Amino acid sequence: GGADTTDTGEEPDVAIDDVAADVGDADVAVGADLGDDPDAADTADMDGGDPEPPAFEQFDGVIDVARGNYRAWAYFIHVFGDEPDFHGLSYAQTGSENDFWPASTIKVYPVTTALILLAQEGFSLDAEATFYRDSGQGFTRDITMSFRDMIFQTFTCSSNETYTLLLRFAGADWLNTSFLAENGFSRTALMRGYNSDRPWAYRLGERQRIVVEEGDRSFTREHAWGGSRYANAVGCTIYNDSGTGNCSAPQDMAEHMRRVMFHERLPPEEQFSVRAEDLDWVRFGGPEPVMNNKGACGGPGWDGVRQVFPDADFYHKGGLVSEYRLDLMYVDDAVSGARYVLQVAVDDGVDRPIAELSEAVARMVKTPDRFCIWASGSRCMMAT
Repeated sequence: GGADTTDTGEEPDVAIDDVAADVGDADVAVGADLGDDPDAADTADMDGGDPEPPAFEQFDGVIDVARGNYRAWAYFIHVFGDEPDFHGLSYAQTGSENDFWPASTIKVYPVTTALILLAQEGFSLDAEATFYRDSGQGFTRDITMSFRDMIFQTFTCSSNETYTLLLRFAGADWLNTSFLAENGFSRTALMRGYNSDRPWAYRLGERQRIVVEEGDRSFTREHAWGGSRYANAVGCTIYNDSGTGNCSAPQDMAEHMRRVMFHERLPPEEQFSVRAEDLDWVRFGGPEPVMNNKGACGGPGWDGVRQVFPDADFYHKGGLVSEYRLDLMYVDDAVSGARYVLQVAVDDGVDRPIAELSEAVARMVKTPDRFCIWASGSRCMMAT
């Protein structure tokens, strides 16, 4: 089940390991780059100086055509140069909107909070957490798992159980105030686990105790929800009758991904307080992929991107419920030099629009000055 006991009737979140979009049979040609000039993505100034970053003024038009009849939300961050520079673009006003169900895309947040809390205590991802809950008659032990296992399963492929444990470890109050609010994710709230069965369930009315052990060291984290309905405070509207739902705006999700992927290149005030080796494992895996799992768990986002950048490094978290399909991705293509973050969602639980949107944006990035997109035989819309 996807709801905690304070709400009912929620759509369950669904893992994304068994879905693949058939882009090749699409009725809409979501994009084409004209020619194969490998330098097309560089736009030098008229004096022959350093390349200028593209403005991507056609971004809204690209999304409008590629989304078809679906409603879409999107936020895009282009990464340019060695410094690097970042240029963010919202699709229309949707970058700040959170009126859709984020499904599994928000599982990246409690992964980051686990890294932060472990680093504060000097513990590694191999530490084990034992979860206890108190419903009013003393603490009952539920389950013991290592943080490495919880995070791995959350990404491969989108375990609702381990995501719920990570949320439970952080706790609703700390996560929504000390992490989300303090880091500027002002259109995001996380209050609901995605499995309400024992031993995983995070029920807000129960006091939590988590004992973390590594070798001969241990620490205990204990918390109880104070009653604040953070979902209402940030304007969550979908599946939020109780005020304890989840929501996140595309800009918040894309900004979080930017800070995860470019941690070492950012000023200290933008960095999360995590151990480098832990963050590296989450991003790059070892020996198996984690956030970079584009094989079994790539989903329709990778199905679209690989049409344009077949050898790209692809880091993502997808999401799916019956009424919404989403992907949050960072694409790094060494061949072309293309690098960007994209968060995209549509109002139907089908793969094809996410694949087409992902492909269209990839083509825009590959040749921003010569990009063409069309639908059902209509005229080309060229970038100006």
